[in-house]
Amino acid sequence: MIKNPHNIQLMNIGLSDKEARVYLSALELGPSSVQDIAKKSMVKRATTYVAIESLIDRGLISSFQRGKKRFFSATNPEQLLSVLGEQKKDIEKKEDTVKSMMKDLQALAAFSYIVPRVSHYEGWEGINSLREDILRSNALIARELVSLDDAKRVTKNYQNSDDVKNILKKKITFKTLYTSTEGRSLPRKSGENEARYLPKDKFPVLCEVVIYGIKVAFLNYSGKPSGILIEDEKVAATLMAMFDYLWLEAK
Repeated sequence: MIKNPHNIQLMNIGLSDKEARVYLSALELGPSSVQDIAKKSMVKRATTYVAIESLIDRGLISSFQRGKKRFFSATNPEQLLSVLGEQKKDIEKKEDTVKSMMKDLQALAAFSYIVPRVSHYEGWEGINSLREDILRSNALIARELVSLDDAKRVTKNYQNSDDVKNILKKKITFKTLYTSTEGRSLPRKSGENEARYLPKDKFPVLCEVVIYGIKVAFLNYSGKPSGILIEDEKVAATLMAMFDYLWLEAK
């Protein structure tokens, strides 16, 4: 059935499809029986009764008795403005309710900000996603604690991918503390990047740790690869202080 444009407009102000059809039919027919309204609106008689009762509640249809028969008539179309007025009052009441809740809601939101956000990554796809998050970050410096033996084993293919080559165009400086069975094997300075060696027997690094911005990433390459990302300013600041102490010791 192709809807009457007025039918669509009435639906836009809150009437159902059947209510709109019944109202428009009653408006065109004048005082009429349910049977006549149902026939013109093409709405089942039982459903027409329900629609009429709803429209009576909104003041859009009135009824009167003539003999033993009940007739229904659409009220002045200006009553539609009253319907909108009631809707406006309802919206204003809901708005007042939300405003009254705002302080409590903001307090809840503020609390959520101080709770660390923790994300888990699994498999090599997850590890790569986590490493890409590090490279895409807005942090100017990334502090990295890593076993160079593990890093060499797992990053060869990753670092050659086109996606990473594009990401690496963005400038981010790495300060790397590393262990290695080869001993001191990285240049202390390469461009803006710096690296310092930690003896493997004194500092057994079992997973890679990267601190960047307010995030700390843990990458575990043993067994099934997995990663954990913690996003929390205090956690990051604490681990950053520990890293900087080790950095001075490595010097």
